[in-house]
Amino acid sequence: MQLRYWNLMCDLREEYFFYQILKSRSFNWNKIIGLAISIFTASSVASWQIWQVYTDVWAWIVAITQVLAIVNVALPFNNRVECLKKAEPAFMSICSLVEKYWYDVRLGRLSGDNINDFVSQIEEKWAITKQTFLDEDCNAENSAISDLAYEKMLEHMQKYQQEG
Repeated sequence: MQLRYWNLMCDLREEYFFYQILKSRSFNWNKIIGLAISIFTASSVASWQIWQVYTDVWAWIVAITQVLAIVNVALPFNNRVECLKKAEPAFMSICSLVEKYWYDVRLGRLSGDNINDFVSQIEEKWAITKQTFLDEDCNAENSAISDLAYEKMLEHMQKYQQEG
């Protein structure tokens, strides 16, 4: 049962880190796209003065601005950031709760049945949290982010192994 609990603790922390990294990268992409739209919009306004001389350039700037504005609405980044911002405190709370009881599990203060019940409750709470806060945009599969989340989880969980 101790191994099951340890695996749950690792899996939850890894998923938490995945969502943190995904939120951070989505925020950065959203910022870059917003900045590009702002620059192109400002350029199209500024180029209005010279549109008679460089009609093709002005037309391209306006076209790019419009395409970016339309595409930005369809991209998942802004929605993903909002969903993950709302979910983060709940995920962190669950991870902290599980890590708090690790010592009781490790020291044998909880029976196998207690551990099994607690693990089942936590898995259900995690699933409900995901269902409540996350939509399809947040369930992106990205091996680079997964690898990074796994590394962060290993680093984080090392403190529990060293204390044991």
